Amino acid sequence: FAGTGTFLARLIADESLISDDELPFKYQHEIFGNEILPLAYHAAQANIATAFEERTGKRKPFPNLWLGDTFLAYENQNNPQPSLSIPGFEENSQILENQKQSKIRVIIGNPPWSMRQKSANDNTPQNKYELVGKRIKETYVKALKGGFSQGLYDYYIHAIRWASDRLGDPKSDDNDGIFAFITNNGFVESSGGSGLRKCLIKEFDLIYVFNLRGNARNFANAKAEGQTFFDTSMAGVSLLICCRKPKTNRRQRDGVLKYVQVEDGLTRYQKKQELREAVQSSKGVLKGSGFQRIKPDEKGDWLGQIDPAFKEMFPLYGKEENRIFLQFSPSVKTNRDAWVYDFDKAELEARVWRMMEFFNQQPRDKSTFDDEKFSWSNSVQNALRKGFKMEHDPVKIVTAMFRPFNKMHLYFCKSVVDFINRHHIYFPIGKENQAICVSHQDPRNPFACLISDAPANISFYGAFAHSLPRFIYDSEGNKQSNINPIALREFNQSMGLKAEDDFVNAESLFHYVYGFLHSEKWRKKWEVTLRKEAARIELPSSLAQFQKTADAGKKLANLHLNYERIAPLELEIEEAAGFEKGNPAHYEVEKMKYGGKRGNYDRSVIHFNRYLTIRSIPMECHSYRLGARSALDWIVDRYKVKTDKRSQIRKNPNRWQPADSSLTAGQYIFDLIPRIASLSLKTRKIANE
Repeated sequence: FAGTGTFLARLIADESLISDDELPFKYQHEIFGNEILPLAYHAAQANIATAFEERTGKRKPFPNLWLGDTFLAYENQNNPQPSLSIPGFEENSQILENQKQSKIRVIIGNPPWSMRQKSANDNTPQNKYELVGKRIKETYVKALKGGFSQGLYDYYIHAIRWASDRLGDPKSDDNDGIFAFITNNGFVESSGGSGLRKCLIKEFDLIYVFNLRGNARNFANAKAEGQTFFDTSMAGVSLLICCRKPKTNRRQRDGVLKYVQVEDGLTRYQKKQELREAVQSSKGVLKGSGFQRIKPDEKGDWLGQIDPAFKEMFPLYGKEENRIFLQFSPSVKTNRDAWVYDFDKAELEARVWRMMEFFNQQPRDKSTFDDEKFSWSNSVQNALRKGFKMEHDPVKIVTAMFRPFNKMHLYFCKSVVDFINRHHIYFPIGKENQAICVSHQDPRNPFACLISDAPANISFYGAFAHSLPRFIYDSEGNKQSNINPIALREFNQSMGLKAEDDFVNAESLFHYVYGFLHSEKWRKKWEVTLRKEAARIELPSSLAQFQKTADAGKKLANLHLNYERIAPLELEIEEAAGFEKGNPAHYEVEKMKYGGKRGNYDRSVIHFNRYLTIRSIPMECHSYRLGARSALDWIVDRYKVKTDKRSQIRKNPNRWQPADSSLTAGQYIFDLIPRIASLSLKTRKIANE
């Protein structure tokens, strides 16, 4: 990961690190670099050679810079990269062989951070490094113990695993060394990163983490994160330094973690200045605070460690026998939202038909990657190889809840929806149900929940969402309660009632859950924990408390399920010159905007279109939040004309057909704003009672 050679050039230039006497030998035999990009490789060669010349007065090309893929080079130890063992590349191959025969004790760099390809349509899947991937599975994924492991296969995690192994087996006698990376800081606090964190503590004696923060996608704490450290990346950044002592000096207990992070809200310049001060300090202190020693908890958490009291509360869902909801699952994940969701039912039907026809025409052994004809994924590629043929059925188009208070048509079929995730037994076509959609271990956003009478999308709140249905349906279409009888019994007992009493029934417990999940006190107390753990609720202390919470939950459920029909809040409507009240075109929306300017929006004003502006929206309306956005934010964000960049599919909310046939789509959306404003105030009132 040499890049343009900055690290190696500075290493060579620093007399305090390498003496003049030692430099020639180390330059020739002990310093190595790898770079996969030819342009960066040549820049690194020039920079490193220049640094050597400035120290020694001699111009000598750097002999140990290898051009190639670091991960791929170590896939096959016996024949590391045969593709380079061809005429013209013999010298390059020999550099790699020399490197592989050398004992490496220090690894520094800025490894690749890239995520997996966004779509199989890219047709440029990242190399599958089987050896590193296997090691990640054997270590980080295994230590995670069944959590969401997808993020553990990002390239920067590959680099950490590779560097740990390149220093040597932790159990061997000759494995001491250090690696230091500038890297994505996602592993520091994410739930999926716990397996990696556990392994670092086991495999190294001393771990330093300097968290520079700056995660632009942490919407809930964007101000505290401060500016991104690099202007080319939205990711948070950290310095990770892992040290392993020689076996004779090694302790038998877990390694020591030392952590420090920059203060809240710093600019990019301020972060670099603090880093500079820390590096220049002989003690490595940061404004006097220094590195804090942290003892990880049993889950491997370093920050925001979970209070054991949270685990003592009642589980909503999960593996525990007394969980409230027997069946639960992630919400619907299509892997092709642009193709199978639409405001226009006729357009959706035609598009899915064209997509299926294209799929059915593909040969089994080779698929055509065309963003404007089909959206590929692993599941449909596997189906194609097996000879599967798609059958179009317009009956499978259902109304779905794509985002909060944002209904769309969905082609609800396993052939084009990769992960229906049990929603076929929650919302069979033609059957009614209700489900509480909760955010699940979302590290970026506050906890959120909303009841729905239609299938919700996996990114309902912008991140991972779970559905908790009131009922489930069997293969015969028979409805069954999804509320656990064991939970009902324990709730009755918690209030001093006999186990056989039926005061707490399935319906009242369902509403109790929904009411409790809106508790501001509970959300605030467990805010950090809810970003990592599935939600848990408290048992009621009395019959009166249960009844009060259940009543509140029932009111909230009725309010949120009937959001299209509630009485609107009286707001000031400003009509521009030329507006005609009976003209449907004058209600059509292109893109709504708040008043004011970016960075200083006036959320009491919504510019609906060029004819209509809504004013005097109470700011309290924005206090009702679903994740990082208020309910009104979701309306402003979702009801707009938008073209998908990859497929060029255009979504137009003005093509929606409201249940009230007297309204056009534009009028429906316009009326939705004062209704959601009213809903927001009423939700806050009920939740605070």
